[in-house]
Amino acid sequence: MPVACLQFIELQLRRSRYQLWLVSGAHLVAGMAPWLARTGGWSAILSFLILLHWLDALREEGWLGKSRTINGVRYAGEQWSIALDATGWVRVELTGQPLITPFLTILQFRSGHRIHNAVLFSDALDPEAFRALRVRLLLNH
Repeated sequence: MPVACLQFIELQLRRSRYQLWLVSGAHLVAGMAPWLARTGGWSAILSFLILLHWLDALREEGWLGKSRTINGVRYAGEQWSIALDATGWVRVELTGQPLITPFLTILQFRSGHRIHNAVLFSDALDPEAFRALRVRLLLNH
């Protein structure tokens, strides 16, 4: 991939089925744990709280109608930007050490005093743009 292709990268995030199954599976296991541990009356309360947390996680990721907090990531000329629901594109600074795998990339951005975490699953992005992002991140770190 030519370096010139890595000077401008724009990713529009979609819903990830991988993330849906991962979050749902983790909550299913956590919801069954109190029943299997036979904690008495607490099992119903714990399972209900885990169900509420699962529904909130689905809502946060847009599976229940609400859109995502971060809708896009852009790299242009050594400058990072993220697309937020309320404010549109915002310039940010990439902080921390990104986790980069072929399946998943986790980035942390700072804008002023706010921290934004972006969890990017491979099925939620255009494959070529996701590959270009991973290459750019590996070249920078």
